[in-house]
Amino acid sequence: MTALQIDLIIAGVILVMVFLFAGRIQEYRHRKKLEQTNRAQQSSQANEFEDGLVEPSIRIINDDNASTFSGTKVNQEGDGIKQDDDINTRFEWSVLFSSNEDIQYRELVDELSKLKGLYGNVHWQIYETESKLWIDVEKFDGSQSYRYLRVIMPVSSRSGPLIETRWQEVMTVLSQFASRLRLSIKSSKDKELFERAKQVEEFCAKVDIMIGMNVLFSENASIVMQNIKTFVHEKGLELGDDGLFHSFNSAHQELYSLGDKDQRPILNIENDPTLVKGLTLIIDIPQINDVSEAITDAFTCANELVANFGGVVVDDNLKPLGIKQIESIKKQMDRIHLSMNEFGIIPGQSIAKKLFAM
Repeated sequence: MTALQIDLIIAGVILVMVFLFAGRIQEYRHRKKLEQTNRAQQSSQANEFEDGLVEPSIRIINDDNASTFSGTKVNQEGDGIKQDDDINTRFEWSVLFSSNEDIQYRELVDELSKLKGLYGNVHWQIYETESKLWIDVEKFDGSQSYRYLRVIMPVSSRSGPLIETRWQEVMTVLSQFASRLRLSIKSSKDKELFERAKQVEEFCAKVDIMIGMNVLFSENASIVMQNIKTFVHEKGLELGDDGLFHSFNSAHQELYSLGDKDQRPILNIENDPTLVKGLTLIIDIPQINDVSEAITDAFTCANELVANFGGVVVDDNLKPLGIKQIESIKKQMDRIHLSMNEFGIIPGQSIAKKLFAM
């Protein structure tokens, strides 16, 4: 191989390296440009959330004729619609949706059934154009015109207070929901909302009390669940989907729940052969209206179980529960209810059930 050939080979290698290096630079610049564009888009979307207004869009992916649909923006009081009507803004917050055309019931219900990731005990309502009233979605009347929808959520629940990251997660879920239904979406976000949520959570943590009464059967007893079911059914308790029996008063307000002491769900089957070592009666203090009635009824039920199946009634520390202890507990729980009323939360009512939901 001559010196000229060697020089040509070296020059060729250098030229290839130059092209590769130039290509890398172009690739790097292109990637940086894409990253900047994505950051700008994310910043723009974040600003929309900050302004309290999100305009949803649907993009058809993997289609040469990709198109975007955008809903129509509405004002907070658009067409006289008041988002906060009948909402206790101290304990709740809401998101408003609007449409250019009538909202379709089947499509709405189908999308609502798929929704996940919302916060707390949610309440959906639609705005009846003719009566100018907000009504529950369940009362949807096909003969009426509906162009506004809202969801009401608590600022706090037993899973914690509403914080900014949770707000953003909820708004992301709801903006996607709005896009699928061709709706515009609006919700206000400010520091006051999160501060209010924190204050409500701090109070609720102080009064969030559940009282447990336990019926312990004798170690030698062979008591099957079917016998327990027959007894509690005769007392009017109802078996819920949560695997617990629930007791209600004449106004159908829940008083207490009854379940297996070992926290096994009670199955809705006939001739249940499950052996039971004990039962637990739970009184959810913030969620009941009459604490004295609930404690008295639960204690009566516990003693009737002992009279029928044997055993003893004890508290969560396995100390015997008698009338003296029960009366003392009633007085303490009355003070809890008084404190709730003074704070503006009526025990057993709608707001209390939302704030103390799991």
